[in-house]
Amino acid sequence: MPASSPADGLPFWLFYVLVCAILLLLAFIFLRNRDLRFKMNMFFSGARRRMQAARLKTKIKREKEKRRLLFIEVGKKAWLEHLEVKGTEQEYRALAGLEDKLAGLQKEWQESFARLENLNRRRETEAHDFLIKLEDLYKEQTPLKEQIKDVRNRRKELVQAIRGAEKEMQAERARAGLRGEELKNEDHQPELFPGHYDHDQDKQARPALPEHLAGMESSVIELRERRAGMERSLAGLKTALASVNENIQKVETERRQALNNTDKEIQDATQVKESIQKTILLTRRRLEPFWEAVGKALENNRLPREDLYIYYIQFDEMERKLRELKEELEEIS
Repeated sequence: MPASSPADGLPFWLFYVLVCAILLLLAFIFLRNRDLRFKMNMFFSGARRRMQAARLKTKIKREKEKRRLLFIEVGKKAWLEHLEVKGTEQEYRALAGLEDKLAGLQKEWQESFARLENLNRRRETEAHDFLIKLEDLYKEQTPLKEQIKDVRNRRKELVQAIRGAEKEMQAERARAGLRGEELKNEDHQPELFPGHYDHDQDKQARPALPEHLAGMESSVIELRERRAGMERSLAGLKTALASVNENIQKVETERRQALNNTDKEIQDATQVKESIQKTILLTRRRLEPFWEAVGKALENNRLPREDLYIYYIQFDEMERKLRELKEELEEIS
């Protein structure tokens, strides 16, 4: 069966013509149908109004927050300068109580801060003292390790020398035994040619093997005694090194324990300081509603003071702007 070619289907240009025709038909229907146009217009205009309303509400909220902060600023100024504002007696009493509480918390915070600083200094001192002790012990440890290494190397050389001397002595003993057997055989062998061989001359020519072996044995004994002395010296060095290592471990344990205890105290002191600091922040936040109430009372009962006129102007400007925003919101709602 032959495969279908692209020419068997519709051409692409015909597809685009049909799409354009459908779009033109929809546009014609939209232009002739007034109800459809009205509904779509209402839909888009409603969405536009909702967006405008949302923006206006955001602006109103922002202006109210600015006015609240201005009330707090003015109320705080009135409280600090002890201005007599009508209707603020209850707020002033509450503010006085909170200020006393803040003063006590501030004192506690300073004490906790000073204690934390002392603990940090104590930890630095402890760490420095233990470091000096460990450095002194490591200074004792290093030469002991070097001496042990040196003694072990010399002992190794001495052991090799002893083994060589022992092997040489065994070889000499073997040769001495063999020579003794030969001498016995020579003593019992009959003389075949009288006057031809001189036994006295042969005895003088032979080396004194027993004396030579005695000297070798004495040398081996001396080498063994030197090795024993090295073993005793090495044992003493190892004992001294073990004592130094034990002291290092002891100091390390004391250092960890002391620093861990101090770190625990530092952690507890830090938590106390942070807790007091959080309480201070919460107490300061509790001041803001009372300052705001004093600021509102001062805005209603405006005292004739030149330094407050700038705030009165800001209050009026904020009130005007809020009123305009609310009116604009009512118009589009």
